[in-house]
Amino acid sequence: MVVVFMQLKYFILYLCLILVPQAQGATEITGGQTFVANGAAAGSGTSVLTSSGGDPSITLAITSTASLFLFGPGNITNSPKTGSQNIDISLAGYELAAGFNGEVSSSVILTSQGSASASAFVGATATGLSTGGSSHDIFGSADLVTSGYLNGAGTATASAKGSANYDVKKIGTPSEVWGEITGGESSMSLKGLSSSSMVSTGGTENGLHADSRVTETILGALSDTSTSQMSSYASTVNDSKANVSTSGFIQSGGWDPSFNYVKSKYVNENVRTSAKGGLVGYAESNGNLDAADLSSIIKSTALKDSDLFAEGGPATYTSSSQNSSSTRVYAEAKVENASWGSVAQSAGKIAVEWGDISLLKSGAITDENATNALSFAKFHMNTNCSIGGPITVMAGNLSMDTYTEASHNKTALAGALVLGTGQGTTFSNVGVMLSKAHVEGGMFHYSLVNSTAPGFATTSNILGSGFVSTDPGGKSNIIRPIKVDTTKDPGIAFSGTELSYYQAG
Repeated sequence: MVVVFMQLKYFILYLCLILVPQAQGATEITGGQTFVANGAAAGSGTSVLTSSGGDPSITLAITSTASLFLFGPGNITNSPKTGSQNIDISLAGYELAAGFNGEVSSSVILTSQGSASASAFVGATATGLSTGGSSHDIFGSADLVTSGYLNGAGTATASAKGSANYDVKKIGTPSEVWGEITGGESSMSLKGLSSSSMVSTGGTENGLHADSRVTETILGALSDTSTSQMSSYASTVNDSKANVSTSGFIQSGGWDPSFNYVKSKYVNENVRTSAKGGLVGYAESNGNLDAADLSSIIKSTALKDSDLFAEGGPATYTSSSQNSSSTRVYAEAKVENASWGSVAQSAGKIAVEWGDISLLKSGAITDENATNALSFAKFHMNTNCSIGGPITVMAGNLSMDTYTEASHNKTALAGALVLGTGQGTTFSNVGVMLSKAHVEGGMFHYSLVNSTAPGFATTSNILGSGFVSTDPGGKSNIIRPIKVDTTKDPGIAFSGTELSYYQAG
């Protein structure tokens, strides 16, 4: 007789005490389980393996970095480096591929005491993790970016261009993630005009990023994500200037273990995203304690777990703050010829958003002591669809907004616009229910505040057409907020168009 004795004790990694007010109860767990088998038998419990020996991960990249710390005058210049590399390997139950083809350069020059760094990167990472039994976690990323900072007088520049890609498969399952950057370009130029200058990309990379992930837990729960993002950011403080730019095309996606069809890339992934366009930004702050800031982005995100979720769109932001008698503090950011899209789908249910627009632009300028200006413009869409439970819920939102403000009765101006031909669509479909919001043609949303006495403000939310529909029934709404006010501090102008829907059944 064979006696098998197994005892499973839940070793509490996180003591699961839910902190609530004194009058309410707590949640607590103690003890564990015991299984005894006499003869042929089977038992089961719960355990989690967070990693496995031999879990493979590969990173391929070309980089260029120049830095100086508490030193000056001095300079470091890295001439352009060009290279390419591709690897495709099968290891530990995974097939991993990564590659790049890029050119990078960087340079730092200090003409005063200070510190500076400039970096350029083109590369990709692919990773597979076993998490117990058939459960697994696969993910990858591709990046083409520049970043840096400068404290003191001098310059810091970096540039990157090229392509990068990744692909990860869990062998023997449909699980796969992939992503790619093509035609990517990123550049950064920071300039300090005095020993007190502080200018940077704000710890945020200026460039293109793709990532995707598919996870199956030990209990069979699935989670998929995909992101495609282009961004540019710069901040100037004291006597400094910054130029940043990003352009190219990004895509990423993935299939999870629930997928039962022939995989077709760019067509039937459980999650898929893309982004394309050009981003340009410039900022200058020309006096002591002056500051200017800019950011621009095109981003799309897709998520599949107990819900399907798709989100995306472009946005620009600028601000200026003047505390000196300098000539001006100025920032501008624009997104040109943007297109983007997100898809999350499972078993005949789908959540989708996509769009394109000619131009988004924001600007802020001040020319007087103790003056501020701010502006932003955005075109954003999101939709979700529940795929678990007895009731299906769908909700979505499409909005275009411009907002500006400037100090009252000061020499300051702020403007923002969403302009040109374009369209935007977001919808959810579960076969028996469909909700959709759509706008197109002749986008002309803008806001402007000129605070110079007596003050002037104007705003507009014109577009070609827009509609919301729900079938067989549901709630839909269209609102068009608009406001100007030059009687208070700050003077403001904003306008928007928002379409939304909600459906349950």
